Amino acid sequence: IDIDINMFSSGEDFIANFNKFSFDIIFMDIMMKDLDGIETCQKIRKIDQDVIIIFLTNLVQYALKGYEVNAFDFILKPISYNSFALKLNRVLDYFKKND
Repeated sequence: IDIDINMFSSGEDFIANFNKFSFDIIFMDIMMKDLDGIETCQKIRKIDQDVIIIFLTNLVQYALKGYEVNAFDFILKPISYNSFALKLNRVLDYFKKND
């Protein structure tokens, strides 16, 4: 599997550059200054209803808000390899079933 990774410094930066790239999966931190991850994903959903969103957070109550923007899943911080691998494999299985 070829993977291209793009990192952005803020939600505003991500939204400004969203159409310059093709995203299959977005790993989005919920707690960010100015435009938080939920608000950023609300804007993303107006552009793309299908992209997979996985939220990163340290508080479960914030993760639950992610389902308001149809998040695929969430990962609790601190992120362990096993947790990340499990979620990524779940997404890859989803893509295999829906191709």
